Amino acid sequence: MIKTNNIRAIRMARGLSQARLAEIIGTSQPQIDRLEKGERRLSVEWLEKISTALDVYIGSLIQVSDPDENQIQSFNDIAGKSINIEVRKAIQSASSMEFDIINDVAVSVNCPPGLMKIYNNSETNIKKNVVAFRIPNDSLHPRWKRSEIAYLSINNDLKNRSNEEFINENETGHYAIKLEEGSYILTKILGKNGKKFRLYYLDSRSGQKEFFIKEEDVNSIYKIFEWEELLYGWKMETLYYRIADLVGSKNTK
Repeated sequence: MIKTNNIRAIRMARGLSQARLAEIIGTSQPQIDRLEKGERRLSVEWLEKISTALDVYIGSLIQVSDPDENQIQSFNDIAGKSINIEVRKAIQSASSMEFDIINDVAVSVNCPPGLMKIYNNSETNIKKNVVAFRIPNDSLHPRWKRSEIAYLSINNDLKNRSNEEFINENETGHYAIKLEEGSYILTKILGKNGKKFRLYYLDSRSGQKEFFIKEEDVNSIYKIFEWEELLYGWKMETLYYRIADLVGSKNTK
């Protein structure tokens, strides 16, 4: 009998009450409460109904420990002062590349030294400004893979950035886009086209592709800290010159 599960956390991430979930799957609110608490047997039939209603895989409902926990990247050997940071669980959608970040903690790890430098070795500032989570599925951008830890800068919503600002970050900028319904996607933002964000994904057959998301469908956009920032506290900036600018500068001499 499965007594520990993630039903409550996922239900809350989806914004559903026990009563609403019960209505969707054709049962009662007390029944849902007993299932969440492990007081009633979580049969295959229940798992199928609930996973369909919550748009997750059955394994996400009953997985209580991370199978890849031992493979987690660690900064233990290079961190001077040790500050632990909680890595939250993320639940993959069963029908799309979206996922939800829930409050349950997957594991605690030593905070990367670069983040400690950025936030002046202050545990309070780190916890206030950074959210870490395990990526539950391969993202739209090949930079991010399943089971890696992503660190989000949540103190600065970048939704209102200009097209030029996104273009300037094109080579190094990776983002977690929180959609209006609360779920996330990880991708690179190529720029803005009017009231739409130009996003990137990699097609295994035809290479890089673009797609668009309306500004009204986006709740917020957060930067993902890059490896240089995690290790050293700064990001390498590469200057890319447009051919026209280069030719123009030479012609003026």
